[in-house]
Amino acid sequence: MRQGKSGWEELTGWSPGNNGVGHYLAAGKMLPCLVVSHSCDLEKPKDTARVLIAPIRPLTAFTPEERELVLQRSRANLVPLSEIPGWEDSCADLRCISYVDRQMVAASERVVSMTEEATKIFQAQLVLFFTRIVVPSDEFNKAT
Repeated sequence: MRQGKSGWEELTGWSPGNNGVGHYLAAGKMLPCLVVSHSCDLEKPKDTARVLIAPIRPLTAFTPEERELVLQRSRANLVPLSEIPGWEDSCADLRCISYVDRQMVAASERVVSMTEEATKIFQAQLVLFFTRIVVPSDEFNKAT
């Protein structure tokens, strides 16, 4: 910037330019995430520009009582992620599903992939979260 002036000013509200776009600095955290999108969305780069993700939180962030509810799948919004080699028990928060550019995911390290059984359980939990309909495991297994 000329004469030592800053290129940024502090604002307290939304102030986009003429094109409706604003450029802002923000604070954030780098977190591990569970990819919610279908795996084929990752494998076909021309078809999908965005990938859905849900942030992962360690279960140690919860009280023992809350942890037990998560592990029993009694909280529709929290997907338990336990027994992952090299990871502490965690959960993905479906309330925070967001999207990122697929290039961010492509450049990231894939730590593990779900088994077919775990994928079916995850799909049932997505149905529960979005519709509040419980999918019995025997019916769900027949449908896939």
